[in-house]
Amino acid sequence: MYFSLSSTEVNVHFSTLVFHFFMKRMLASRALSLITKCGISTSVCIQARGHSVAKIGACSLSPYYDRKCEPLTAVDFVEQLSREQKSLKEKEKSSWVSLSTDEKLKLYRIRFHQSFVEIDEGSNEWKSVIGGTLFLLGLTGLYFAWQRVYERLQYQHHQGSQPHQ
Repeated sequence: MYFSLSSTEVNVHFSTLVFHFFMKRMLASRALSLITKCGISTSVCIQARGHSVAKIGACSLSPYYDRKCEPLTAVDFVEQLSREQKSLKEKEKSSWVSLSTDEKLKLYRIRFHQSFVEIDEGSNEWKSVIGGTLFLLGLTGLYFAWQRVYERLQYQHHQGSQPHQ
């Protein structure tokens, strides 16, 4: 029995095959990165005075991001507090009227890395991207120019070695 498929049906079948292939590959790579990054277990068991205690691992909490769409992150920016920061956190539990502006700013910087204004500020990263792209284009141009000269020299050398008829 012979089946005939139109070109649109072939394109649809091919595109679904490609889609499923890349989705499976993406899911596999994502799962592999999670396993290698976090390990198989998300909690670390330690021995403390004869008792088994589960300690929260770094993978069980979401990472810290400065985003306007997610203003209140689940994790503080500073994970390991110094003595000064710990005393400031204790002072935070009392009335905020007693805190100075500098202390409030330090408390804010413990919780967040950037303010909304700092998030909106542009970076100069585009300059390095454009510079790197132009550098690679320049190297490519030099390579092709060298190839053209080298091939011309090879052609002239090859033509000169053949006897005239």
